[in-house]
Amino acid sequence: MPSVIKRNTVSAVVLFAILLAPALAGCSVQKVIHDVSGGTVEVPGASIPTDFPGNVPLVSGKVISGAGVGDAAVKVWNVSVRVDGFRAIDDAQSALTGAGFQCKTLRATSDQGGAIVAGLNGLNVAVVEAKDTTGYIVNYTVTKGGGK
Repeated sequence: MPSVIKRNTVSAVVLFAILLAPALAGCSVQKVIHDVSGGTVEVPGASIPTDFPGNVPLVSGKVISGAGVGDAAVKVWNVSVRVDGFRAIDDAQSALTGAGFQCKTLRATSDQGGAIVAGLNGLNVAVVEAKDTTGYIVNYTVTKGGGK
């Protein structure tokens, strides 16, 4: 039970820090998240984090956000790419399969988007393509390590 309480407390603190970040004058969001999670935080903005796994292929398009949190043992990265057309999820699946990833789940694609879950050598990748008001975004969430 204490583990559940700690996990919920950490989640609440991280959410609180993110929501109130603009109001925290002189306080870095990266520092707040680092202090809560104990890991390093990289929020490069509209670029791919420097330590993003090179064996995870990204679809072609404009990177609109990138972030990473964790350390050498346990890490989570998130990258969003603005793409042309809703078939980018198919390109993502082909690229992951070509790079040796086993696609575990594929949700049917439509003009609204689609989703893939894949894994390879301790890396798990969730790819979601979604339509927004100006086109399509493909979002990658990549995890490495414990998963606890």
